[in-house]
Amino acid sequence: NDWGKEWVKNLLSLPLALSVSILPNNPPAWARDFIINEAKKNNREILICLPMEPDVGNIDKENPVKILKGMNKLTTDIVFEKMSGIFPDAAGIINFKGSKVIADYETMDLFFKKLSNKNLFYVESETGSNSYSELLCDEYKIPFLSSPEYFNDLKSLELGFERISVEALSGKDILIVVEGNEDCYKFLSSEAFSKYRDINYLTIKQFIKQRR
Repeated sequence: NDWGKEWVKNLLSLPLALSVSILPNNPPAWARDFIINEAKKNNREILICLPMEPDVGNIDKENPVKILKGMNKLTTDIVFEKMSGIFPDAAGIINFKGSKVIADYETMDLFFKKLSNKNLFYVESETGSNSYSELLCDEYKIPFLSSPEYFNDLKSLELGFERISVEALSGKDILIVVEGNEDCYKFLSSEAFSKYRDINYLTIKQFIKQRR
């Protein structure tokens, strides 16, 4: 809701490989649905940025779509039903801020067992917490990616992009997650993709396919 419709349209129409991650509960429904519709118009991959109970503090109780430690099968089924209603064409799920849930085997086993029937990939950041995600994704044959490069502001993006561009040009595959704000958008739409045009930019599905 802070972006504005024209800003979203401009971002999603950029001539570059782009997958967009959207929270199911925030922004407000009208803004979320607008982003989803614009992503579809531009053939963008949609990821569900799924809230999971954090290591510290509590998750917003009013948000109906979330994963909590100790959730039972019925509640997990309800969460997936709500996600499917909001994101019928999602390509995957991303959790890039860590969670106490990923270290709880029973909760994650229920989660990935349900996810295995959805034909979605799963992306997770290594945050220092123990995680069963890779093990369970392997068991349930779910495409799994870990340790994306995460940039939450312009300064970190400017400093990090030059470093990862050198690694990418030397042949390393790198997954980039960038916070959706105007400064990062301006950097990506101008300097990044003009200065580093020799890099082969891929969507996440293309990234997964290339690594197989």
